Amino acid sequence: LEKNYNPLIRFLRGLDKPVISAVNGLAAGASASLALAADLCFAARSAYFLQAFCHIGLIPDAGSTYFLPRLVGSGKAMGLAMLGDKVPAEDAEKLGLIWKVCDDEALMAEATQVAERLAAGPTKGLAMIKQALNASLGNTLD
Repeated sequence: LEKNYNPLIRFLRGLDKPVISAVNGLAAGASASLALAADLCFAARSAYFLQAFCHIGLIPDAGSTYFLPRLVGSGKAMGLAMLGDKVPAEDAEKLGLIWKVCDDEALMAEATQVAERLAAGPTKGLAMIKQALNASLGNTLD
């Protein structure tokens, strides 16, 4: 975790560019953390997310304890982490865990289209948006 996963998660969050993940299957444990570390997470309709740590007596790692409450609120985060239930992509979208569900065959095309749109946009402004939103939960309104 300290040598590989955590530095990767911090790197993705610290990039001055938007990061997009596209989940086309199971995202469990650290792979779920990696998907959730992205600024925009797309998922195929057949994909699902799982915080399986509770089933083996561990706590979520690789950033999940940071991302889950920020994405879905503390109550839902507790349920996801303590119950370890499978969350289908459509439910993940409704919870606010991910940005968008796509038909399986359209997943990569849609994620790529958004990546191209962002790359063609005001990249310095997008970098500042990312920085401000990442800092927002630790900031005061002022």
